[in-house]
Amino acid sequence: MAVPDHDASPQGHYRSIVRRIDHIVIKTDDPYALFSLFANTLQFPVVWGVREYDFFVSCGVFAGNVYLEAVRFGPTQNVSSTKPAKAIFWGVAFEPHCLHDSLDELAKRNIPHSPPFYSIGVRIDGEKGLAWTNVTLGKLLDDGGKTVYLGRRWGGNSLVNITLGKLSSKLLAIPLVSRVIAKMMGDTMIYICEYTHDNAKLMDLAKNDLTSRGGGEIGLDYVKEVILGVTDFENRVTSWENLLKPTEPSSQATWRLENGPFIRLIPNQQNAINALVLKVHSLAKAKAYLTKEGMCGEVTEDHVCIAKSIIQGLDIRLVE
Repeated sequence: MAVPDHDASPQGHYRSIVRRIDHIVIKTDDPYALFSLFANTLQFPVVWGVREYDFFVSCGVFAGNVYLEAVRFGPTQNVSSTKPAKAIFWGVAFEPHCLHDSLDELAKRNIPHSPPFYSIGVRIDGEKGLAWTNVTLGKLLDDGGKTVYLGRRWGGNSLVNITLGKLSSKLLAIPLVSRVIAKMMGDTMIYICEYTHDNAKLMDLAKNDLTSRGGGEIGLDYVKEVILGVTDFENRVTSWENLLKPTEPSSQATWRLENGPFIRLIPNQQNAINALVLKVHSLAKAKAYLTKEGMCGEVTEDHVCIAKSIIQGLDIRLVE
């Protein structure tokens, strides 16, 4: 599938707001166990190990075309050894071509969006300084109520929006404030993340690593699809179309950006990221490995699932 030009659609009406899906965020009670499962058991390349910040813990592995990030919000705490850990697919983070241009387009299209929040600290590549800048997006998997949106006039790259982002970022650096914010986190978040490190180089290194491992124990190629369940289906589809222009859907309520996973919306009773579909070299070999390790869940003609009891309740399906 051809990748749309960043500057404009063939008709010259739209600039791309987002370039590709960069990472899928998994919120978990126990990121250490989930990281061990991905990195040690399944042998996915490690992009950044478990890092403990003031109000969250984060770790990331590479899954062929996106990163999988496991996070736990809140201060570092002991994990219960008796209560099974639970996880949900919490967020989808898009990489922009240029965040400045993306902010302009978000305001132009009246897409609810937060001010740009930046984080200063240890970057993914280990260097220190400005690490990333995030802009959350509303009315895609929520009602937009948690997104501080200032509207077309005061959103985007307006002085008001940028100043509010800088002030908010400084407040978030205060431990007590950040802990309060962590408790207010919703069940899902769709956002744009702009890094300061050379992300293309980092991803190429991870791709080479995955190839040298033969895709790890399950023979992983890449993440094929992200399935999002949405209420008010028609309106949600319209909102996603507005965000992803000029990319056209490949089928109903399904889009693909720059060699990344397909984004597919399905009607659902609640708004949630329902499942990930992983493409593997051989479904038979992947199934044999999962069965041998006691990790095989639901099996159909088309896919095999990693047992939810092993992967903290997540719906991860393997296809050939």
